[in-house]
Amino acid sequence: MKIGFDLDGTLDRVEIQNLAHALLLGGHRVYVLTGCFLEAGEWQNYEAKYEKLGRMGFAWEDQDGWKLQDNMFIEIFDAVDHKKFDRDYRLADIGLRKGDFIAREGIEIMFDDSELYVAMMPKMCGAQIVRVMP
Repeated sequence: MKIGFDLDGTLDRVEIQNLAHALLLGGHRVYVLTGCFLEAGEWQNYEAKYEKLGRMGFAWEDQDGWKLQDNMFIEIFDAVDHKKFDRDYRLADIGLRKGDFIAREGIEIMFDDSELYVAMMPKMCGAQIVRVMP
């Protein structure tokens, strides 16, 4: 089975991390789909995303760069230019691109905490989208 997880706000939760670890141990393919708002600085860049996954036990760094556990994949969606587009447009765009990626990869279930992403993803895919509530 192929299962997707949003990183920030979703995979941050210990119970969701435990689910992802269990799925990996069971041989399932786990995808991390996350947006990246580069204007936010170091806490939101690519390195920060991998460091967060490292703290969760999904990734580690060696001399060749960051590595993910077997059967784990990450897709980072850069937000469109914040000087040209407002926040809601940028979030909706990432939601649509997440949905397109889900469709192309054949991901069957996607967990996300964003109400807007959860609304946008089904426009592009037929996967089961599960909103993780606060």
